Amino acid sequence: MAVYGLLFPGQGSQFVGMGKDFYESYETARKIFDKADEIVGYKLSDIIFNGPEEKLKDTSVTQPAIFTVSCALLEVLRESDVTEIASAGHSLGEYAALYAAGYVDFETGLKLVLERGKAMKKVNMVSDEFAPLCAVMRGNLKTIEEVCNEVSTGEDHVAPAIINSSKQVVVGGNPTALKKAADLFVERGAKRAVPLKVSGAFHTKWMKPAADEFEKYVSTVTFKRPKIGIYTNVGTKACMNEEEIKDFLIAQIYKPINWLNLMLNMIDDGIKDYIEIGPGNVVKGFFRSADKTATVSNIEKVEDLKNFISKLNENELEAEGE
Repeated sequence: MAVYGLLFPGQGSQFVGMGKDFYESYETARKIFDKADEIVGYKLSDIIFNGPEEKLKDTSVTQPAIFTVSCALLEVLRESDVTEIASAGHSLGEYAALYAAGYVDFETGLKLVLERGKAMKKVNMVSDEFAPLCAVMRGNLKTIEEVCNEVSTGEDHVAPAIINSSKQVVVGGNPTALKKAADLFVERGAKRAVPLKVSGAFHTKWMKPAADEFEKYVSTVTFKRPKIGIYTNVGTKACMNEEEIKDFLIAQIYKPINWLNLMLNMIDDGIKDYIEIGPGNVVKGFFRSADKTATVSNIEKVEDLKNFISKLNENELEAEGE
């Protein structure tokens, strides 16, 4: 029996056409997509499959789209012999992980994502000068923090938003100050500082108004007793408490995410094999950088699933022959 930690990607992994082959090949996936269309009140699946890309990039659409695709792929995967031991999702992906763990059913999870997207969209920080988030590649975390403190004055505030790995830290904040910081990151040793095409400084204090608004909705939701633990973006350790999870979901909107610590905690807890479920393979790359011995499969297309199941069956036959 195979035992896996389930991983789910976040915003930025989306692309037009994601999940379409699953919709066309599996009734289980079709039911999820059709249910999503019914819940949101428009043809979300049509935007996912056919675009336009600009519409899919709208955070209020992106978030339910990625959540729906990840859940659809997960349900198809569950038709094979896979035992889930824990789940984790990168930022938005935490909601698919929430669904996988059993905290919420699909409808409740999707409605949470919709409310999150609406709240975050209101805090718009798009600027012609620079972006509100910037990925710093191969920079030293201590140096990054020093630069952030140096350029932060009054409203011009920037801070680490997501520690993805030892080689990548995302910094967020006021676009004017972040532009200054980006230049200094490179001057002081980072390889690159890449502005990200997003509408807000997610996971920084700038998103507190969105978190406050989202909290009003979360307080009305009843969460179920989970079947497996979920490693949270803010707490970074396994959580199996229905009330505590609410605090983590609210906090991750405006508090920094330490994805590196989350990964190290999963690895330290003895989880060796993982499956990234959903568009892209960014999370897989982060895990491989944290521990090269970790086995991370990626399921984005039907072909990926078939290859995974084939390998799974081969391993089981080998185990039976020992």
